Amino acid sequence: MDSFTFFSRFSSFPWKTIVWVGGALMVGIGCIIAAVILVRSWQSSDSTQILLDAVTASLESCDDAVNPDDCRQQIVETQANATGEAVVCDVLTGDVRDQCLWSVARKRLDPEFCEGIAEATSNSMCWDEMHQRLATKNKDTVYCEQMRDEQKVIACERAITEKLITTENCEEYHTQEICGDRLTTETAVAARNPDVCAVITHALRLEGCLEAVGIGDRDMDGVDEEIERVRGTSDVDKDTDDDGLGDFEEIFDYKTDPLNTDSDEDGYTDGQEVAGGYNPLGTGKL
Repeated sequence: MDSFTFFSRFSSFPWKTIVWVGGALMVGIGCIIAAVILVRSWQSSDSTQILLDAVTASLESCDDAVNPDDCRQQIVETQANATGEAVVCDVLTGDVRDQCLWSVARKRLDPEFCEGIAEATSNSMCWDEMHQRLATKNKDTVYCEQMRDEQKVIACERAITEKLITTENCEEYHTQEICGDRLTTETAVAARNPDVCAVITHALRLEGCLEAVGIGDRDMDGVDEEIERVRGTSDVDKDTDDDGLGDFEEIFDYKTDPLNTDSDEDGYTDGQEVAGGYNPLGTGKL
C-alpha cells in the first residue's frame, strides 16, 4: 500500500463523528458527577437540618426546668459531643454558643471545634489548650508548634521535652551538673529521703528536690517523718524499741507503744505476744 492510498483511507475515517461522540460522553460524565455531588450536598443539608430540628425539639423539655438556660446548654453540648457536629452548638447564641463549642472541643479533644468560637480571644485560648493537651497525650512537640501564643509554644515544648528526658539521655539536653542533680532527685524520691538532696548546691534545684520528696520516710516503714517526730520514734529504724514489732504495726495495727518493748508489762515483748497470737495490750488471744 502506497502512502497516497493510506492517507486517503485515513482521511476518510469518520473522525468528526468520533470527536463529537467523545465530547458528548465527557460532558455527560461531568454532568453525572456534578449531579452526584449536588445530591450528596442536598442529603448532607437535609441530614444537618434534621439533626438541628431534633435538637431544637428536645429543648422543649427544658421549659419546665428549674434553670431552663442551663438545661438547654447541657442538652446541646451533649448532642454536639455525641454527634461530633459543631453546627449543633448553633442552636445557642452568643457566649453560651462559644462555651458549647469549647466544652465539646475539650470532651472530644478536637481543636477544630475551637475554630467556630466567635470571640477572638476565646478562640485562640481554646485552640492553644487543645494543642497543649494533644502534645501531652501524644508526647509530641509537633502539636506545640501549632499553638498561636509564642510563649505557650515555648512552655509546651519545654514541658514535653522534659518528660522525654531520662537519666540516660539527659546530657543531650542539659549540662552534666543539671543531669547529676536530676539523678540525685530521682534517688531521693525513690528512697523517700530528703537528706539525699543535701548534695545539690543549686538553690532552686535543691528546693525542687525537697519538694519532690515531700514528707520523708527514711526507713521506708510506712510511717512518715512527721508522724515519727510526733510519736518520738526513729525515721531511720523500722522498730524503734526493738521488740520485734515494727513501728507501723505498733502505731496503726495494734495501737501499742512503739517506745515500750512490753506495752502491757506482762513480761512478754509486744513482738513475742503477737507472734504467739496473744494480745500485746492485755490478757487473752488476739
